[in-house]
Amino acid sequence: MLILFPARYSGTGGVYAMIGFYVLAKGLELFDYQVAGVISTGGHPWKHLAGAVAMLCYLSAIASRRPVMSGPAPDRLIA
Repeated sequence: MLILFPARYSGTGGVYAMIGFYVLAKGLELFDYQVAGVISTGGHPWKHLAGAVAMLCYLSAIASRRPVMSGPAPDRLIA
């Protein structure tokens, strides 16, 4: 949806960041055993941290969003 349609509000960067951190969280979940070979805690606690950062990105983007003008502004209202 973000790629197909132009943004009506600012803050799409935060939504892209949210998607990125969610993908990171899923990767940490899927490769938990392999991450445990590098980090003694494994990927599980880091998955929760990445998910929390994803939600922080989303909430920040929604809290600071503003309408984006696309195209010229109308000169007058047509009734």
